[in-house]
Amino acid sequence: MPETPQLPDRIPAPEVQGYTEPGRKEKKVGPIGKARMKKFEKGQLSRKQTENFVLQAIEIKRRQKSRKIYTFYPEEGALSRHNYPKHMEFFAAGVGYDERVAMAGNRTGKTEGIGGYETTLHLMGHYPVWWQGKRFEDPVVSIAAGETGKQTRDVIQKKLIGPIDDIGTGLIPGKLIDRMTTKSGIADAKDKVYVKHSSGGISELVLMSYDQGRTAFQGPETDVAWLDEEPPMDIYTEVLRGLMSTVPGKPTGTLLLTFTPLLGISEVIQMFMDSGDMPEGLIN
Repeated sequence: MPETPQLPDRIPAPEVQGYTEPGRKEKKVGPIGKARMKKFEKGQLSRKQTENFVLQAIEIKRRQKSRKIYTFYPEEGALSRHNYPKHMEFFAAGVGYDERVAMAGNRTGKTEGIGGYETTLHLMGHYPVWWQGKRFEDPVVSIAAGETGKQTRDVIQKKLIGPIDDIGTGLIPGKLIDRMTTKSGIADAKDKVYVKHSSGGISELVLMSYDQGRTAFQGPETDVAWLDEEPPMDIYTEVLRGLMSTVPGKPTGTLLLTFTPLLGISEVIQMFMDSGDMPEGLIN
């Protein structure tokens, strides 16, 4: 009897979460019923039925893996967005503030659930119905940076596009990755990722690191900057300069910082302190 695959009860429906998934032209694949599962487990399906069953299971798993972003912050359940009030507060603050910081301990969801999540929404141009934060109607130019090139590859890159041997299983849906370029000098590291935007255009994501130095952050205007781990003051200042709009009518870009404050009251942290006091909670 063939090995029983690990199957979900149903295929995730992105629309339930409030998204309209872009460019969905895939053939509909229905859920696998319990009765059919029992027949498979007991070897009661014909050879053709067994082949179709396995192919269906593989397709369901493939689609689930490439739609990770749509599983975040559902209405109900243990992972409901209502259980993450600080995350929701951070997102909503994007309307009134161009710079936001999430300072929290390790494994609190700040990298993937805050910085990576919001950056991905802006790259796609698709937002859930409950979204109250900043929006971009046109394709964006975004940078995402960590302390070193290897840290950017192992954390940020992996969160956004998935492992190098399974590209498209990160936060950015695989079908929306248009193309990528490779970074020289670091094995398996990507330099740029081009993402299909809801407007029909292409967003650009540039993966960077602080060890490249301040001059590497000098360049064209940026719409979204995500700095994961606390940056040196000179790089922080350079990133802010790149977010300033020089085009009449074009809004200033948005800066997301996510890190654990290991350096004490640094210059960067002081930028977010009111009257010398540490901000309460996650955001300021």
